[in-house]
Amino acid sequence: MEKAGLPFTQALGLLRLPGTTNQRLSVMRKYIKASIDFAEAGEEASVFTPFEATLIRVAMAAGSPASTYQKLADYYAIRAIQSRQLRSKLALPVLMLVLSILIQPIPELINGALGGYIGQVFVPLLTITLAASLIFYARYWLHVISLLPIKDATHQLVRRLPVFGSLHIKRNLRDYFESLALLLEAGMPMRQAHAMATTTVADSAIKAELSKAALRLKAGATFSQAMQKLVFLKSATAMHFIETGEAAGKLPEMLMRYTQQESAFLLQREKLLADWLPKIIYALIALWVAYSLISDGLKPIEMPPELM
Repeated sequence: MEKAGLPFTQALGLLRLPGTTNQRLSVMRKYIKASIDFAEAGEEASVFTPFEATLIRVAMAAGSPASTYQKLADYYAIRAIQSRQLRSKLALPVLMLVLSILIQPIPELINGALGGYIGQVFVPLLTITLAASLIFYARYWLHVISLLPIKDATHQLVRRLPVFGSLHIKRNLRDYFESLALLLEAGMPMRQAHAMATTTVADSAIKAELSKAALRLKAGATFSQAMQKLVFLKSATAMHFIETGEAAGKLPEMLMRYTQQESAFLLQREKLLADWLPKIIYALIALWVAYSLISDGLKPIEMPPELM
């Protein structure tokens, strides 16, 4: 509707969403009627996450937010497909693990030790439930954590994780560069565009590094000079795109090309993780079952007193 040129208020009035989401949309309309900014109204009504609201705010400052809507829609469509695929692939290994936990202590149940049986299965089943909720509702938990005082500590922990840490940094920098490209393309001055694009970065440590670049820009440095020696920007490819864009006078275009390349890389890695996670769980289940069988086989057999 945005691309078709429909007035914003009319387009918003025509939107219909399923379930409780439509109620949130109604609340959002009320906020907008009260002259609250569109992005802020969506965030207050829980239609947008803080990150989405920031992205939309940047897009509206740059001009039409239609391209940002489309990118968010494409991103969540891919995530929904990945989530469904991950759930279907994890269903069988999780079922096998649950059955293994329930079957292994059955001798305790046969001997009448119901309490012992429950004690042996309760903790493993609770652990599986918590792990599954963390995997399947990762986006929800990340949103909850972002609202808590432990957000910075959580980001610090994620940055130190193998594989996930580098992806986390890449995702934050990709969001920054994409927002910056949109703003520069709309004609916003570099210093102002940099300050606004920095607000799309969720990680406070990365945001603090980008603030150092803002000081260099204020001192008269070029963008490529300002971005040099930043702790989290270790990509030679990024600097190549920046320097080439500045030299050719096409910095917004080159930044957008770089973010498209990074988005494709992140998508590929997420798909790879989704493919390998079920295999890792299968391997862990096999190791756990093998360990249980071996440890049970090494236990001394207790002979009944009447046979001794």
